[in-house]
Amino acid sequence: MIADGFGSRILPLALFAAALALYIFTLAPGLLWGGGDFATFQTMAYLLEIELPGGIFGHPLWVILAHPFTWLPIREVAWRANLASAVFAAGALTLVFLAARHLTRSVPLPSWLPPRWPSPIPSGPTP
Repeated sequence: MIADGFGSRILPLALFAAALALYIFTLAPGLLWGGGDFATFQTMAYLLEIELPGGIFGHPLWVILAHPFTWLPIREVAWRANLASAVFAAGALTLVFLAARHLTRSVPLPSWLPPRWPSPIPSGPTP
């Protein structure tokens, strides 16, 4: 059965790698000034500040998880904070895929393989 074999382990990894590559390819190159809180959160991840000005908590889990990405010795700090978001998004996509596959108990098979499951439409007379 494919669900227990090598394909069930490699497919989620391939999905994660493909999604991460796409996210990194389209990653913002630096500090974001788009009128939102983008630059604020990039700075908060670097400084490990949980609280926004005014005493408002702003996404503390993301700040804590993104902080280690700011230690990487590549590019600038804002790009590394954006990289954290890309890794989290690719991971979320992979977890959604795994959950959907588990709930439907199916594995995408190549079209050239014969179907392994019986048809849901009965072929004989029904009682």
